[in-house]
Amino acid sequence: DNATDADTVLVRDPTGTPELQEIGILELLQRYPCRGSEARWSPDEAITFLETKTRWLDAALESWEADGEAMADDSELIEAKAVVLIVPEQPGQSLRTELLDVLIPVDS
Repeated sequence: DNATDADTVLVRDPTGTPELQEIGILELLQRYPCRGSEARWSPDEAITFLETKTRWLDAALESWEADGEAMADDSELIEAKAVVLIVPEQPGQSLRTELLDVLIPVDS
């Protein structure tokens, strides 16, 4: 569902339980600050991550609006992308992003 939720992001953090979590954007910036001594990414990288999330969210929603009804008859799933923030195990390493292919269920 993350691919269609504008208020949350996926984070894969090997130190967290569970390792893959869906968290709110404000919580994201509190847990993984982009400023200060604990920053592992820059403000520009954080903005780029959120813009990428928005771009893929818009694409998923447009796909659903354009093809959702026709696809619901066949597979009831729409292909989309989800953006994941990857937290390396090493404390000093920078955060990175990854795009994952996902299938979104079509609401009838």
